[in-house]
Amino acid sequence: MSGTVNGNNNQVTINITDTIPPDNMATIDKNGLVGNTYTKTQFDQSFSAKANEIDTKIENIQQMVESDFKGTLKPTDTAPTEDGSYKPEVSSNDDKPADPNSTADWGKVYANAGNLRAKEGYDTMFYKKGITWKKSESKMPNTAAKIFNTNDNENPSTMKAAADRYDPAITALGNFAIAPGSNTIKNYAWADSEQILFGIAPQSGLLKSNNTIESYSSPDYGFKIWLNIPVVTFDFLTLNFTRIGGSVSNPSYVNLIGKKPNGSLDFIVKPDHDPATGQLENVSVDVTGYSSISIMLTAKNTDTVKPSLTFIKKNGALEFDAVKKYIDSKTATSSHTANYIDLIDYGCKGDGVTDDTLKFNEAIVEALSSGRALYGRSNTFKVSTLNVPAVNTWKKLEIFGDFMPIPTYGTIGNIPDYAQIQKGMRIISGWAGTTQNMGVLLVQNNPNLFDNFNFITLVLRNLVISTYDNPKLSGVQAYNAQQLIMHNVLIDTGVYNVASLEPTYETAAVVTPHNSNGAKNTLRNVMASGYFTGISIHEHTDGDDIAIHSCKHALRFRNADHASYFGRVLSQRNTNVVTVEGQHLFTIAQLNMEYVGSNQSDSTNAWQKVQYELNDPSNLAMGSITYANVRGGVGKVPYFRINGGSGVIVKRVGSDTRLTGAGIADPNPVT
Repeated sequence: MSGTVNGNNNQVTINITDTIPPDNMATIDKNGLVGNTYTKTQFDQSFSAKANEIDTKIENIQQMVESDFKGTLKPTDTAPTEDGSYKPEVSSNDDKPADPNSTADWGKVYANAGNLRAKEGYDTMFYKKGITWKKSESKMPNTAAKIFNTNDNENPSTMKAAADRYDPAITALGNFAIAPGSNTIKNYAWADSEQILFGIAPQSGLLKSNNTIESYSSPDYGFKIWLNIPVVTFDFLTLNFTRIGGSVSNPSYVNLIGKKPNGSLDFIVKPDHDPATGQLENVSVDVTGYSSISIMLTAKNTDTVKPSLTFIKKNGALEFDAVKKYIDSKTATSSHTANYIDLIDYGCKGDGVTDDTLKFNEAIVEALSSGRALYGRSNTFKVSTLNVPAVNTWKKLEIFGDFMPIPTYGTIGNIPDYAQIQKGMRIISGWAGTTQNMGVLLVQNNPNLFDNFNFITLVLRNLVISTYDNPKLSGVQAYNAQQLIMHNVLIDTGVYNVASLEPTYETAAVVTPHNSNGAKNTLRNVMASGYFTGISIHEHTDGDDIAIHSCKHALRFRNADHASYFGRVLSQRNTNVVTVEGQHLFTIAQLNMEYVGSNQSDSTNAWQKVQYELNDPSNLAMGSITYANVRGGVGKVPYFRINGGSGVIVKRVGSDTRLTGAGIADPNPVT
């Protein structure tokens, strides 16, 4: 092979002398005799012939598919014998796995088609060839939902549905603007009238290095102490103050203590001179990592030096979870959304196993600070005790759950697995300490206020408070509260009342606020069981639809200046129904009692038999009782035994005759 270049026209002439050209060279011969590549004309002719051939085959395939389709098939049809394709008529979600990544087959089973399955939402075809069945399927697009469902991770929704859901939230976020650096969430100055800091009231004295308060008074120093402020809503603290004096290496008193989650203490601000310099200082500290802090704010001559505190949240948030709260208030679907703290969302587990004491108590402080209620859904919260801290200004603490009817109580038999009965929101405690006057829910006193009252209105709705058989602590200990309101509340010991052990500790299911209270102790649909005392009653108590079971004393009236009133009261298996231990004026409009009948008692619950319907040995009460009694298995009986009670008018329902003396004894008591 040789070649020559002709002039400057870049034309190359190649002369081929080889009979067979090399493999690496393409040659074209217009007659197709020697060349190894088609000309354009030759290619077009070949492609046209192949295209016609392909079209013919596709047409044949379509005809074959159409002739191969044998019709639809139901799961109940006789198994087809003719080969071909069949369209399943019925599909389902049978055996659909919860895991979307599962490879397990699901859908309606066709036993007449080799046990193939037809899935809901899929286009499916079955194919029969001899004894073999196969299928093809493809997922069909779903109809877009017109209402946005946040739990649906499969189906589409319309654009309007998405807009309806999120436009309000976007608007809310757009309206919520925080200026750069605006991260102060609370300021406190020495002369401020509102001195409650995150639910904690100030006390006087000296803050000791063991995180307790020592009584102290000095004419030239000002001392205010806030003990154990929960570190929930702030991260930094700035103090403007004069530092306490004392030993630098081993201080007896400190200005700021940080308590870690494990209970250990850090002296964040302590003495640096002995004695104190009296110099005004400004100190900023990071308190993240502590569960609570205790502050002693001091000043030499508070007439000229005004101490102050500033609480700061990171990243400029005006309050804890502020953006979420603002969005909730704008997009709420329930009138309660912006007015309560969901205990589960707050961090409580609510599983009845995990100890929720710390988180629940933190939520109480947050609720008092924000003015919102606490909502527990239908969860069970295990705690030791819940403490309502002292406050100096009138506040309401409301705890509520989902409503559940109070379970049946009675005088006979038992209820299997009573403790497992679903009872809505439950607060349970197994605390077995020995401190007097403890309760599952305890309202702390406030020594700074009249008669040690805490300025709290305690509201409890739709919940159960449970301890254990023969408990060492009370249920609701509201002695120090100003007011108490209870609706649909059960306080029990976790067992069916007939099986309750005899209480041996001085406890009460409910202790109402003591004398000189805020004149509102309202009890509606309240039931108590298994405590030494059902309800310990002080003045201004108004109760209706009350049920007390298996207590040593059902209603226990304490000393009172103002009268109390009860509408309908049910008493079953209480040793003493009405006990009077202090001067008290009261009315019980209808007292219903049921006595133990034959074969309804044994040695374990013999203590539950009635001794006195009215036990007032010192004749301290003045008032009236209208009663109606029955005996199990017998019916109505007139018996009513009185010990003292000369100032109480006792009549049977429908009778104008007043019982006198010892009342009406039971001539045939059940033994």
